[in-house]
Parts: sequence; C-alpha cells; structure tokens
Amino acid sequence: MATEFAGAEAESTAMRGGFAASKVRTCSTVSGRLGMDVILFRVTCVIPQSALLVCRICPMTSNFLGAWTLESYETLHADGTVARLLGDKPIGLFSFHESGYFAVQLGKETGPGFTSFFGTADMPEGETGTIILKGLGGSNENAVLNHQVRNFTFMEPGLLRMRPPQTPEGAQSTIMWRRTGA
Repeated sequence: MATEFAGAEAESTAMRGGFAASKVRTCSTVSGRLGMDVILFRVTCVIPQSALLVCRICPMTSNFLGAWTLESYETLHADGTVARLLGDKPIGLFSFHESGYFAVQLGKETGPGFTSFFGTADMPEGETGTIILKGLGGSNENAVLNHQVRNFTFMEPGLLRMRPPQTPEGAQSTIMWRRTGA
C-alpha cells in the first residue's frame, strides 16, 4: 500500500547557509493518501540544526475552541454609511475544533442570503492577530477557492471581533461572535 503526503510549507525564523539556525515551524493543511482514503491533518515540523525532521499534530489555539454565535455583521463604508448585508438580526454559528478544523454558517434571520463553509484554520496564540481560514468545501465558492484572512481581537471574555481586510474602496466589515454559554 503506497503512502504519499504533500502540502507542508515551512517558514524559517532564522536561516544560516540554507539550513535552519534554530528551527522551522509550520501549521498547514497536509493531505495524505493511504490506499483509497484521503486523510487531512495539520502538522508542525521542527528542523533542529542537526536537520532531524520531527513532526506532530498541531492543535488549534485554545482561545478559539468551541462554538460561537453571530452577534452582528456590519460594513462601514468610506463615506460613513453602515450596511448590514445580513439584516439587523443576522444568525450564525462558528465552530472551532481542537483538530484544527472549523465550520461556519451565517445568514439573514429569514429569507435568502445564507452561506456556509468549512476547512482548516491557522492562527497565532494571543488576544489579537490574524487568522487564515482555508476552505475545503461549502456553499460560497469564494470562501472555498481563496483563503479568508481575518484580523481578530478578543474584546472581552467570550466576545470575538473579526475583520477581513479593508476593500480597495475603503469599506471595513466587522463581524462579532459570542462564545456559546458565555
């Protein structure tokens, strides 16, 4: 039974002569094929000076784990107007699993305008930073074909603010999530 793996990319913190001076770390989606089954997982690769390669599963950042409900989704345009594309009472659920997978669904309280997608997420530890959502499937082709970058801030315990990059026209969306049970 042949085994093949591909997809891990490494980012060096310090390079000397083409070899890692300290270590190289990555948390990325890796797909593997073991016989007929496709396996998706996240890995961290550490390359010490001796060039010995050690890999382990990379857990999701604990701040994100669990389920989050959508509180608001607003876009502030450059002219100062605010748009609520999902209405005044949007609904949504964002779930993060310790394995590195996420699933998100959001839409209007009633009527059309629902979207969902799932995949893996790369994120730093801490109260603020940038999360990259890598879609594997869903109803939104853009979310699946392109990485979704979100700047995040934990505003208070149980309240998470996410912002995609500002549009070329100067519009800035803000998505607020509340941890379930918080």
